[in-house]
Amino acid sequence: MKKAICHITTVHGPFDSRIFQKECRSAAKLGFDVFEVAPHDKNEIVDGVKVVAIKKYKGRFRRIFLGPWTAFRKALGTKAKVCHFHDPELMPIGILLVLFGRKVIYDTHEVFPAQVMGKDWLGPRWVRKAIAVFSAGLEKFSSLFFSKIIGAIDEGANRFGSKGVVIKNVPVLDLVEKAEPKKLQKNKPAVIFSGGIFRMKGVYHLIEAFEFLEGEAELWLLGKWESDKFREECERLKGYEQAKYLGLVHPDEVFSYMKSADIGASTFLPVPNYLQNFPIKAFEYLACGLPTIMSNFPYYMKHFTEGVLFADPENPKEMAEKIRYLITDKDLRDTMAEEGKAWVLSTFNWRIEEEKLGDLYSELLGFRPIPQNH
Repeated sequence: MKKAICHITTVHGPFDSRIFQKECRSAAKLGFDVFEVAPHDKNEIVDGVKVVAIKKYKGRFRRIFLGPWTAFRKALGTKAKVCHFHDPELMPIGILLVLFGRKVIYDTHEVFPAQVMGKDWLGPRWVRKAIAVFSAGLEKFSSLFFSKIIGAIDEGANRFGSKGVVIKNVPVLDLVEKAEPKKLQKNKPAVIFSGGIFRMKGVYHLIEAFEFLEGEAELWLLGKWESDKFREECERLKGYEQAKYLGLVHPDEVFSYMKSADIGASTFLPVPNYLQNFPIKAFEYLACGLPTIMSNFPYYMKHFTEGVLFADPENPKEMAEKIRYLITDKDLRDTMAEEGKAWVLSTFNWRIEEEKLGDLYSELLGFRPIPQNH
């Protein structure tokens, strides 16, 4: 199929924010035939994207060793000329796809060796260090076969020289603009944390901060819990008395919840994978007009110049002080909201990245299709 693109993932769900909501939808809108091979319970067409279902394996090791081969067969079956894969564990089948005549894009999302260092389940630090060194070598070798390697930040793409392309993970403004605030009962200012509710994302310490706030604000948690065990740990905290768990909602609805809140929270812990990366949720909070509390990492402090206050993510008392500073000064909150939103809308939005993605696909296919309306 001369204008077909096939996205491949064994890790992410079929309607992932970056893969489906941004890259697949955009490619379909730009006129490409788009397939997405992903764990799902059925084949279907959504927003012009043909979702090709593969089995969701139970257990991390079964997924790593069995999933790629299922995805490989399904990707070949689409007859797509360009295959765009999203998980490091798919590098071997990416090479195989090249040998079968496909042009292959590796979308790193994050810096893989740094990501390995943050995975405690891999074992002690020396084991993770050895795996990270091996992973870096595997990436370097595999990149020799791939046509392009996408990074979400400059530092991620620049590792691959001329093959590196930056496609930032930033908000889809059309979704932000059409979202209406959710009607929720709220008797005090609300701080929202949206995304995977994980320990490494600083949720535990963020909840602890609400003990110091003594009922002055409430915390909204939106997303999937890391585990039942972690949820139970958090629920035992005194600060959880001020928390509301809003559940897991469709990605298109997230902005409605954000627009109903007053402050965003992106307080990731200082693990290697987060120290040098752009947290998409921070951009989304700002695009929705929320001043945001962020981790005080040098990389964040360098790049986030509007709408943000920084705090030590391992210091609940300091986070509480920054939240109190915002909730007690409405003029400051409104000014930060306005400046942060303007900054994101002018610079960090998906319309810019969509055009770059279309240029990349057109370069590999040798032509640009006519945009479609879905």
